Amino acid sequence: MMKRLNLPILLIFLLTLMFAQFPTSASTTELFISEYIEGSSYNKAIEIYNGTGAAVDLSAYTLALYSNGAASPSQSMALSGSLNDGDVYVIAHGSAVQEILDAADLTNNSVINFNGDDALVLSKEGTIIDAFGQVGTDPGYFWGSGDVTTQNHTLSRKSEICSGDTNETDAFDPALEWVAFPEDTFDGLGAHTADCNGAADSAPVVQTTIPANAAADVALDANIEITFSEAVDVGEGWFDISCDSSGNHTAAVSGGPTTYTLDPDADFVNNESCTISVFAAQVTDQDEDDPPDVMVENFSFEFGVIDVPSVADNVIINEVDADTPGTDSAEFIELYDGGEGN
Repeated sequence: MMKRLNLPILLIFLLTLMFAQFPTSASTTELFISEYIEGSSYNKAIEIYNGTGAAVDLSAYTLALYSNGAASPSQSMALSGSLNDGDVYVIAHGSAVQEILDAADLTNNSVINFNGDDALVLSKEGTIIDAFGQVGTDPGYFWGSGDVTTQNHTLSRKSEICSGDTNETDAFDPALEWVAFPEDTFDGLGAHTADCNGAADSAPVVQTTIPANAAADVALDANIEITFSEAVDVGEGWFDISCDSSGNHTAAVSGGPTTYTLDPDADFVNNESCTISVFAAQVTDQDEDDPPDVMVENFSFEFGVIDVPSVADNVIINEVDADTPGTDSAEFIELYDGGEGN
């Protein structure tokens, strides 16, 4: 005689089996910029990704352009409509090629009129949820180096990035979060994948640094900021500061658990180059879902030091000619610049 199965036990077994075979994917918490196109002529576009797990009303969002190092928006636009989970919203310049326009949800010729040295900020009801570039800083022609720059490239957000950069003024190195493609590459526009399943279990990485890698104008008394992708614990000897003239530096460490500030024991030397190294074995994450994950590989970045004399230190009042009462003689003040080479 066949025994009857206990229905509650059977149900629990089936649910357990289902979730073991088909794990759910973690969602992102907010929209973020997923693709940036700065191509030839007016081939320009921005793609925004929704991985939140639900449709999002875009009327609460604004995209702003900060041109040539501006600290306030040069142009801005309000978004509209609804964006489904897993979908993207593409804004293109109206004079872009048809391949871009075919993928676009909206055209705009003011905000989507950037070059490699312009920053973009995505906000929700006035709160910044993602920034591309560094607001208030003009990098010259572009941010980045080598084959990963913000000029004449298509940049796609790396699939492991699951949130935007909410600090619009921090240093920006596109190689940390973006994959670069040659100029006028459009075949990825209109779709994005964020692999956020198990994001809490991934190993930490260095996300940004101040100064940025290859910076050439770092002050003699500058501090160093290192920001990780998640909260971390750092062990003894987790960093090294080595300069070609002033040698090795120790430093006082403050901040954490995500951003750590290093205050070197002595000032740097004018016109020297320095290298900062972060040792992977001494950096572990703090999440509680798994045993601590150690950084996979060491990280290093370099910068140049330069002493820029303050104008206030060198310019003095050399002569004053005040008007004599009862005369029409001209008044003037003569300034003298005592700076080197002036």
